[in-house]
Amino acid sequence: MGCGVSTSNGYVRMMPAPNSASTGKRKTVPEEISSEDICPYTILIQTGSYYPQQTAVNKWHEGSVLITINPYSEHTESRDLEIRGSFAADSEGTVSADFWLPVTVKDPKLIKIAIKSKLSKLTRDVLYIRRVTVLYEDSKFTFPVKNYLYPYNDLPEKTGNGCLPFLLVREGAGTLLQLEQENFLIQARNKDLEMTRSMLPWNGPDKEERPGLFPGFVKQEGKQEGYAESFAKKFSQKTGMMALTNLLDDLLGVLPDTFHKVEQYAAFIRQNGDEQGWSKRAVHGALRVATLYDDDEELGREMLCGPNAPVIKQVKTVEGTRWEGGVERIPEHILEGKTLDDAVKQEKIFEVTNDNLIGVKHGGKASKLLAGEKQTWYVVLADCLFYVSDNSKLLPVLIRLENRVDNSPVTFWCPPEPDTEKGDHDNLRWMLAKLYFRSADFNTHALCTHYARAHAVNEVFAVAAYRNLANAHPILRLLQPHIQGLIPVQLQARKFLLGKSAMFSKFLAAGDDVKT
Repeated sequence: MGCGVSTSNGYVRMMPAPNSASTGKRKTVPEEISSEDICPYTILIQTGSYYPQQTAVNKWHEGSVLITINPYSEHTESRDLEIRGSFAADSEGTVSADFWLPVTVKDPKLIKIAIKSKLSKLTRDVLYIRRVTVLYEDSKFTFPVKNYLYPYNDLPEKTGNGCLPFLLVREGAGTLLQLEQENFLIQARNKDLEMTRSMLPWNGPDKEERPGLFPGFVKQEGKQEGYAESFAKKFSQKTGMMALTNLLDDLLGVLPDTFHKVEQYAAFIRQNGDEQGWSKRAVHGALRVATLYDDDEELGREMLCGPNAPVIKQVKTVEGTRWEGGVERIPEHILEGKTLDDAVKQEKIFEVTNDNLIGVKHGGKASKLLAGEKQTWYVVLADCLFYVSDNSKLLPVLIRLENRVDNSPVTFWCPPEPDTEKGDHDNLRWMLAKLYFRSADFNTHALCTHYARAHAVNEVFAVAAYRNLANAHPILRLLQPHIQGLIPVQLQARKFLLGKSAMFSKFLAAGDDVKT
């Protein structure tokens, strides 16, 4: 691409950039400007998220990227450098351009990044910029951006789709404020924090009304909400966050009333999987696990390899614990000839408990919508005692069920004898107890381990970091990969996962009374 000639501020038209077509006309430097007064700068803009595409790379064509080197500097600020190209929107990609700039610009220490939209585009999408690299003389200057930008134009924008109007990025690994010695760098840090704070209002204990369960939650309104919707659109495409909704839309109306055998279920899923274009490898893997649903070794493997593995705890003693009234039910063959006390001393007994569900009421408010009839989705305190066998397999040996909501007595369930047939009542009772346990474990993981402790708590730290640490701060540079996208995802989660008619209430027994 080319940039216009102007002798008043000392720059000339650049040679055609690698990403633009040449017209075939020879570009010349005006005689009134000496070649000693200009220097070449190469700018590489790296875009795209961390999600590689299998079949194609989506491109972003919403506008052009504007780069200003050393903004706010009286002596070294460059003009706006407009870069057009086909920017990678998903898989990582790079667009580069060359510019002639005055020698007064010198080393790039700070850059301002904005996006200018195509006026013809009525709907526009955000662009994720990973980093910008500037090549000047024999040196390379790296600017880690790791943020989204929305294409602006000269028309008034209501929210800018939740993105900052522009980004100010310091070169390198970051610096502390007290080490900055140039006024334009200090001014940029203050401007960066001012813009960020305007978009992330702090809702702390000093506020009379604040949404959410913790101080620091961002209001679900205005700029960040717009950003959240645009971010979630991309996020859902990559991770299948709304896969359950899509699955129901595809299968409702064609799902049989009941399956009498696993083979019927498998045949149905294979057929509809082909019609929906699902990966055969993924379908085969899911069905393989489905055939092992009643296997005790598989339950132990899923607890170790699943997302909620950290909840497994070693049991030091069973005396005076919740297990005391049921350990005598454990069959002798399960412990391979050991007594329970010996197994405890050999550090072979572990437990998984779900006390986080204490006080949670039964669910099922959305049952009629999904199942066609009003149902009660029971919230049962289901705990499981595990034994590590001599061949290092984690096996369930005792399950404790307690329905506190209905004041039902505690019951204990243990595996049947090895020669018990699958259709026997003892085997079916054990399988039902395992289903209650897995349901409780899934509710605990989804609501407590994952949402509350991973997302909701971390949002407070993300808001505090963005509001108090400028982009140039080295601590924010370290935190950024871990908190990137967390705030908009949280806004999206509160909108679609929590509440009376949200996703949690449709798919979790404990999801009806989750507060927003």
